[in-house]
Amino acid sequence: MCELQEAMTIAGKHLPRGSWICIDEEYVCSTQPDGSKEWNRGDRSLTAPAFVERVKKLYQRHQFPKNAIPPRRTIMDSAVTAQLGFGGYKDPVTLSTEFKKYGWKVTGSTKSSRAVGWQLMKSLLWQAGSDQPGLFISERCESLWATLPYCISDDKNPEDMEKTAPDHSADAVRYVLTAANQGRHNFRTKFYSGAHPLMWAEDRKRNRSVVYMGGRAVTDARRMSW
Repeated sequence: MCELQEAMTIAGKHLPRGSWICIDEEYVCSTQPDGSKEWNRGDRSLTAPAFVERVKKLYQRHQFPKNAIPPRRTIMDSAVTAQLGFGGYKDPVTLSTEFKKYGWKVTGSTKSSRAVGWQLMKSLLWQAGSDQPGLFISERCESLWATLPYCISDDKNPEDMEKTAPDHSADAVRYVLTAANQGRHNFRTKFYSGAHPLMWAEDRKRNRSVVYMGGRAVTDARRMSW
């Protein structure tokens, strides 16, 4: 995901500054013999090194250089920091330490109200297509398109989502939006010239005076934050 720092036009659609884009995903779930996917059931055969390799391939698809996205902006469920055991003296084993062992560092999301996160996400989805910042989802995000329509409100708590909903992909989006909204993980401490993270790596190599206006590179002395 990325937050646009300048308005852009993609495929004829206007995306206001401050909009969020779900660019791609790496989703693993169980598969039925007929090939259909069980979106709400994980693949228990998946190991930490195998998952990290899948993530690295995701980065490669978009030509991300190594460590292009810092750990504080690689946000996952807070469960990744939950202790699973001990690998040695004062060496707790967590999913995050396992991922780190194979070259991928992540940050667990902060504990916060699910309802607040869902309201933020719903507001951005509602605003998509207007002159206000919205949430846009690319066709690469297969699981998000397949499951989001089934993420309905809970009858007993309309502000929250139904507990049995297939919410894994929606949760991933919520973690990022909530962290950015709270100003956590130093989301706005770096300055880059590109309109969004996909452009940062190349800008650092080339010309720091290049910025993006309406999705086009132009020369300007301004600098933008994310």
